[in-house]
Amino acid sequence: MKNAIQQWTSIKKRIKGKTILLFLDFDGTLAPIASTPSRSHLPSNTKKLLKQLHSLTNVKLAIISGRDLDEIRKMVGISGIVYGGNHGCQISGPDINWHHAFPVAWLKELQQLYKELRAAAKKLPGVIVEYKNISIGVHFRNVKNKAMARFREVLAEVSKPYIASLLIKPSIGKKVVELGLVTAWNKGKAVNWLIKRLKNSQTSQSYVPIYIGDDVTDETVFTALKHKGITIHVGAGQRTAASCYLRNPSEVAMFLEKLSLLR
Repeated sequence: MKNAIQQWTSIKKRIKGKTILLFLDFDGTLAPIASTPSRSHLPSNTKKLLKQLHSLTNVKLAIISGRDLDEIRKMVGISGIVYGGNHGCQISGPDINWHHAFPVAWLKELQQLYKELRAAAKKLPGVIVEYKNISIGVHFRNVKNKAMARFREVLAEVSKPYIASLLIKPSIGKKVVELGLVTAWNKGKAVNWLIKRLKNSQTSQSYVPIYIGDDVTDETVFTALKHKGITIHVGAGQRTAASCYLRNPSEVAMFLEKLSLLR
């Protein structure tokens, strides 16, 4: 797998004269991974590049994050683009307002799990429990190695009956365990849904999707867009279904700058 910047000449040929449907993850892609979710921020230069891309008539921009929709919209702070929260279960943008529907009883179950996890986390230094309306993020980046066994034990103890109910499903990200309401929906399906919406808003049907992401949840998009778009994994030397890679958010910014210079 080759670096996307080194592959720029071939990428440029592929997108020449086409509408670019640009999908971007946030944490670890646009913004460097922070010690806590609240300390993450979008670098000013990257935000400037996103604004430049948004101003281009041949670019449609969407940010698809695991964060809650309101939070990711606030953190990016660019109006007129598409935002996807909770891995695409909440989507908002021009002429788009879609939220995955879940039964009220399921939402109450998730709220109860959140309360129990918050109570348990008070005895687990370094653990941050984040409520995201339809999922819970249990962050353990700041948990010391010697305390990891206890963290896993407590997390399993609290979440086991909820997972057994088949209403809540765990997944692993970068130093985070996500406990979300069970659904077959994922980032890959969300991006395919958005592609249909965005391409239909164009006078020209000639388009190419580009997706850039760094986490396990982004693999569903890399698989969905195989042979259909340009997929870029952030991080080198990892197994991925993406077609090429960028080393870190700094290289992502370099790639976005190249895109922003296209007319």
